[in-house]
Amino acid sequence: MNKLKKVNKLKKNKVIDYLSQKEIILILNKPFSLKEKTLFLIFLETGCTISEFTNLKVKNIDFNKNTIRLRKNKNSICSINKETINKIKIIIKQDEIKSNDYLFKSRESSQITERRVQQILLEIGHKIEIKLNQRLLRTTFAIRSFLNRIPLKEIERILGINNAQNYIYKFFKEKDLEVLT
Repeated sequence: MNKLKKVNKLKKNKVIDYLSQKEIILILNKPFSLKEKTLFLIFLETGCTISEFTNLKVKNIDFNKNTIRLRKNKNSICSINKETINKIKIIIKQDEIKSNDYLFKSRESSQITERRVQQILLEIGHKIEIKLNQRLLRTTFAIRSFLNRIPLKEIERILGINNAQNYIYKFFKEKDLEVLT
């Protein structure tokens, strides 16, 4: 009986390569807090790393162009959904966040910790029984961008990687690639 419990526990949070549209909708329809949902959307829409996320300040967001600058260089500007921008505006207003402040803060300091972001992502994933983390969301961003016909060079620029083709193609079988290209 103990072996059966272990197997069921392993199945509980399945490991996947990237989120399907169905899984994304499942997450968005769950009753998460505004901050949790916004955190998820920023990762999903930008492909950012945890470090880039924790260093995100209000001044890095262009509310008129619906963009976020993730790194100090100009090549790291990502478009984000108007709905996500509106969620960010609500958080800024509710928490009285200033332009030079970090967008997400912890109770103890001015900047949310990488560990806390990891915990939040795991909690979100737990509700739909998957192991959700930054790498999974980054891969999901790359796959979705590719499927939406974003040029590979643009995906590379946003993610800060050199070979998006290898990064993305490893998730598709050869016959799938023939249909996509």
